[in-house]
Amino acid sequence: MAEKIRVTTDELRKLQEEWLNLFGQIEAGFAEMNELMGRLEQFFMGKPVEAVRSKQSIIQEQAADALEQLKTHLQKLTRMNQIYDQAEGENKNVITNN
Repeated sequence: MAEKIRVTTDELRKLQEEWLNLFGQIEAGFAEMNELMGRLEQFFMGKPVEAVRSKQSIIQEQAADALEQLKTHLQKLTRMNQIYDQAEGENKNVITNN
């Protein structure tokens, strides 16, 4: 027997808001990390700082790529949600007009 997943469009909108908020927090965290790296570089120099900066840069690039992929999936989910809402609205109009 096939199982059904039941999610309302309101639940999806709520999750979308939560994810967008989370993405913002992650981006703010990276901005803060960049600021801290700038401060570190004011006081320290040399290979250790360059190594930390290099690792931080790689991590930030990887995270940015992952966030973009997640945002793309979220946009697709949002579009699916809009299509479902529209179809539901059209179905209600058909039912009330008959």
